[in-house]
Amino acid sequence: MKILDSQSDSQWIKNIKEDDYTSYNQLFMYYYPKLCVFVNSIINDRYDTEDIVQDLFVKLWTNRKEIDLQTNISAYLFRTAKNKAINFIRDEANRKILLEKIGTEDESYLDGNFPDEDEYDEALLDCIRQLPPRCKEILLMHRVDGYKQKEIAEKLNISLQTIKNQTGAALRRLKNCLELKKQ
Repeated sequence: MKILDSQSDSQWIKNIKEDDYTSYNQLFMYYYPKLCVFVNSIINDRYDTEDIVQDLFVKLWTNRKEIDLQTNISAYLFRTAKNKAINFIRDEANRKILLEKIGTEDESYLDGNFPDEDEYDEALLDCIRQLPPRCKEILLMHRVDGYKQKEIAEKLNISLQTIKNQTGAALRRLKNCLELKKQ
């Protein structure tokens, strides 16, 4: 494999812009492990680290025609990875606040919005049945079976971020469905 250096940056970008997947793949193979170590030093979670770095490379390929580097490839990739890691930390904090809020609001349905707990349970089960299959599976594994999100990701062989997204989507759908049923 060719060693990347600052003298070849313009050629690497030119090749990638011209849809040279081999150049892109070599860039990926060279920088992926280094970026994973870097991002993991910021967020300290292997699964999320891999998601962040993979997303960086997917967007690099997707937006390859618009790339306009003013720095070398290494500086660009590490700066982008750092920004993605910081955004992840911010988004994760916001997600936790939202989930806590939804959890609190879900309990409010037991405080008089449904005539009794049985009616609430029936409405909740009906809403769960309406969830998309994968979304329902992940929610039940997490909330009913008690698996941690990382365990679900490993069991289903999908990324932790997908598990988090699916759990959040399921909770939002349940909240909306229960609000419609209480009317």
